[in-house]
Amino acid sequence: MIHKTIVLLTLIVSLASCCKMSNQLEEVWITSNPPQAEIVIDGYHCGNSPLLVELDKKYDHSVYLFKEGYETVEGSIYSRRTIGSSRNVVWPFAGAAIGTGIGIACCGTGGCIIPAFVVGTALGTVAGLAIGVTGTAVDLGTRSDCTLSGHHFHGELPLQQ
Repeated sequence: MIHKTIVLLTLIVSLASCCKMSNQLEEVWITSNPPQAEIVIDGYHCGNSPLLVELDKKYDHSVYLFKEGYETVEGSIYSRRTIGSSRNVVWPFAGAAIGTGIGIACCGTGGCIIPAFVVGTALGTVAGLAIGVTGTAVDLGTRSDCTLSGHHFHGELPLQQ
């Protein structure tokens, strides 16, 4: 019983250690022509262009650029989904590979026992599937698989008429 528990815990730790939490902020350069335009993002004054800002990649952001003598420019930086959640498809296969490896390792300890090989592969696949489904649910629920539409926002401010 202890042997099976150690095998299962080793498998789960091996799979879970590969998980990575994504940073929720993304850097975006805000530039303008002419430079030194005041930047307002989502209603907050951020400074003057050019400026590197960190924005939450889970949400769309509205950007306003204005400078005395020039017309205001407004635009958006959109949050979009990536294929980041697709990495969770790998988990069942990784689990099966690790489980198979554990099953093969068990064969060396007391002669090759087919049930140990099958059980190791099955447990690995189930654990990998559970991690993959959980990872997909977390990505979809938290939008951690999102990115901003660009890492640069540029505004051309026309002269006021």
